[in-house]
Amino acid sequence: MNQNQTKVLGLDVGDKRIGVASYCSADQTIVPVNTVSRAQGRAEAFLLELLSKDRFDLIIAGTPLSGNNQETEQFDSVHQFCRRLAKRCDIKIEFQDEYLSSEEAKELLRIRGEPEKGVRESGVIDAVSAAVILQRYLARTGHPIAIRLRYRGKSL
Repeated sequence: MNQNQTKVLGLDVGDKRIGVASYCSADQTIVPVNTVSRAQGRAEAFLLELLSKDRFDLIIAGTPLSGNNQETEQFDSVHQFCRRLAKRCDIKIEFQDEYLSSEEAKELLRIRGEPEKGVRESGVIDAVSAAVILQRYLARTGHPIAIRLRYRGKSL
């Protein structure tokens, strides 16, 4: 990453929803942004609109691998979604192992006192999981950053 402001979008791609998080080097924070349904192309439309409004340098998508680094059933679905997205935007997409990212997100939210049922139903867990995936990528590439737990404008 260069010395200029860098913005990275993180995705946790699931069968039903996609969690979205963002990183900006200017303020050195990772923020859960939103969780969007995949039904009827809503997630792609949301991401394309977000990418048209704001300049992002890179997209990091969680790659579902098992504990022994084997591809899971979800692996092909994630890569297929990312190929479709890549055809419609001019931003490089890289992948980061997402193994147990949802569990880590649940723990972060539990520590903050969020009720598990409420975060699962609201989709917060998916956006925080996307933030965890983005944090892992940044740490792996030499940019360890803390996650600021804000979701839809509200501190968690």
